[in-house]
Amino acid sequence: MIPGCFDWPEQYAGDTAPWQKFTLREKGEPISLVDALIVMQVRKRPKKAPILENTSVASAGIEILDAAAGVFRVGGYENPDLNDVYVYDIQITYPSGEVKTPLRGQYPIVGQVTKQGAP
Repeated sequence: MIPGCFDWPEQYAGDTAPWQKFTLREKGEPISLVDALIVMQVRKRPKKAPILENTSVASAGIEILDAAAGVFRVGGYENPDLNDVYVYDIQITYPSGEVKTPLRGQYPIVGQVTKQGAP
């Protein structure tokens, strides 16, 4: 599977990330997410430490909506207080142990001006 490219819309640092919904298909057929683990990491560059990590475990930023139909969504977490364009990918580990990366792209964060509790 060659990863598809999805560049996230510009997001504001410190804000709650909006939900983005994805449906995985191969040759028109849904890819089952039954008992799969989905992980998304955001980094400055591929070898740098992650600035953000989401997982489908306990719906920690990733929620599987319809496992049999390959539907999940990412969002609801707080964006880090940073200002730059980052890279991300989404990796799925299937019950067989097979690992696939269906999505990759850019993740732009705009630094916030207003700081709560600051003078």
